[in-house]
Amino acid sequence: MSELPKQFDFYGLGEVRLFPANHASDEELFWIGFKVDGDESDPWLFCGFEAKLDRSMYTELANVIASRWAGAAGRMISPPTPVPDSWIAQLDHVEHEASLYRHFCGEDSIPIQVRIVQRFEKGVTS
Repeated sequence: MSELPKQFDFYGLGEVRLFPANHASDEELFWIGFKVDGDESDPWLFCGFEAKLDRSMYTELANVIASRWAGAAGRMISPPTPVPDSWIAQLDHVEHEASLYRHFCGEDSIPIQVRIVQRFEKGVTS
């Protein structure tokens, strides 16, 4: 697959920039997932952001990240999928690439965790 977008303007609501991988605590994050269209072996991209943030706005930000990532490879993504707790438990136990974005909005710098999982079996916890 292609590289993640390095930076972009988020509809006039601030700039979003990619930073080196960083694993913050997932305890208070809301996760949203996007499956690359194709068969079951195609990757998933997961974005996690603070649960207290506006879910609609940050789901759209995650959609921009995922669609630019997949689009650069000529691929499509699924609609956003809220990630159930059973999947969240798996994210730390499957091989993945981790990245961190920051949304710069005024004085605030809001982290968005990104994980790309090449093979993800929904609901399997082993």
